[in-house]
Amino acid sequence: MADISKLDENKCEIQALNNISNSPDKVVELSNDCNIMSWGKMTDYKNSELKSELLLLWNITSEKKLFYQKDYR
Repeated sequence: MADISKLDENKCEIQALNNISNSPDKVVELSNDCNIMSWGKMTDYKNSELKSELLLLWNITSEKKLFYQKDYR
């Protein structure tokens, strides 16, 4: 069963990208716990530099927006 796709398991990431896109802030704090364009959580906005450039290139955002996920530890 390793070849079965789980493409519908990205709702959290889609919601996070919508939040980034619709936010008026240049640095967006996200309160979700899913991976966003990465293998793990990003708690430092500086690590989203290249990802924010891709979001702009792909027209997901209209300007460069950095983002991070709140660390609840």
